[in-house]
Amino acid sequence: MNNKLQIKTLLIVLCLFSFPFAASEPGQGGAEVSDDGVFKLPDGGQLSGVATLKGKLPKGVLSIAGVTLGSAGTASCSRSDASPAVWLAFEAGTPENPCSTLTAFTISSDSSRQSDTTCPRSPLLSIKAATQNGLSLGMPQAQVLKKIGGKPSKVTPQYVVYFFENFRAYTPAEKAKIKAETDSDARGEWSYQTLIARFKDGKMDYLRVSASVEVEN
Repeated sequence: MNNKLQIKTLLIVLCLFSFPFAASEPGQGGAEVSDDGVFKLPDGGQLSGVATLKGKLPKGVLSIAGVTLGSAGTASCSRSDASPAVWLAFEAGTPENPCSTLTAFTISSDSSRQSDTTCPRSPLLSIKAATQNGLSLGMPQAQVLKKIGGKPSKVTPQYVVYFFENFRAYTPAEKAKIKAETDSDARGEWSYQTLIARFKDGKMDYLRVSASVEVEN
């Protein structure tokens, strides 16, 4: 068996016996759109009529401040040292989870967080912080849609949502290795990618991008 398959199988074995990802806010991890197209918003509200898409978000959307989703790391947050106030947070699996990787980031200029002093100040963070493909706070909705491209799952005056769901069946070799190591009949894995942008007075004041994988037995 080649090294890539051995490493992949080891990760699957670890995931099968790991704890689920911590859900620090609504909509984190796994399937974020219900079967009837309802999407949970960060403020606890809901959007209906949200379409499930096939494919992936553009690669440039998955990286911000030099960090790409899926790279090893721990949860962290920071806030800008100067006005206007900006918060950037990375979400990860629980410490007990051997599959703990960066699974989401959120950047926000939400005024409701003005009293939040738990995130350390960083002189490197500002309103100009952007994803690799140039998404940044303060952009109008039309510009955000143009930079992401493709058909979104849902667009309203306040929100833009992209939700991608894909299934990959394991190869016979992968299934056999997992069966031998765990006595589990893993069938494959579901991958999810979500982007939610919120707009206030026509400008983006919140952006959250997440990516996760779930093993299906």
